[in-house]
Amino acid sequence: MGGSAILFTGDKFDGSMSLKMEGNTWKTQNINQIRLNRGSVLRIAVKVPLKGELKGIGVGDGQRQLLYVLQGTQYGWNAEWVNYRYFNTLPHNQWNVYEIPVGADWYGRYGYYPNSIFLRS
Repeated sequence: MGGSAILFTGDKFDGSMSLKMEGNTWKTQNINQIRLNRGSVLRIAVKVPLKGELKGIGVGDGQRQLLYVLQGTQYGWNAEWVNYRYFNTLPHNQWNVYEIPVGADWYGRYGYYPNSIFLRS
């Protein structure tokens, strides 16, 4: 896949650093210190300047995953791990905050809580 990802200090949300991704790319970050439970919420701020095929964020444990599709032109993947709850619900080209109940969603889908997770965007 083409594309790039860099830590970005330009246009950022609420004074924090941003991960700027361009082109057709997926990036994964392991987060071994986090264990999901029923109340686990992933809070992210996303800015999508140009609507592409798919903009999303996912969590997984190495065997299973959940992908939350936030913006894009592609719709209709029928995989059990794709969630369209937030699909094109907020405007593009501005910062939008999502609070995603990953703990409840994960348990509701798979019936267990993973020991560690990774983020994929």
